[in-house]
Amino acid sequence: MCFVLGASHTLWNMAQNMLNSHLGNPSDTHDLGVWHYLQAMGVPPDKIIPKKDFTSMIYNIEKAHEASILYCISS
Repeated sequence: MCFVLGASHTLWNMAQNMLNSHLGNPSDTHDLGVWHYLQAMGVPPDKIIPKKDFTSMIYNIEKAHEASILYCISS
């Protein structure tokens, strides 16, 4: 049981660091971070990285990934 809890905590930290590093600066309109994708899909920048909701954080990562793939395919 301890191994599973340790693995999930590690996955949480990795996902949060990945999203933080690619988020960008929402106060700078020229910064092309992932917040542009998510804001265009209706997720406000202050709700992108929820503190206690792992599912929502992974869902936001998935939406940004799908949007970037769609952009690459369409261009």
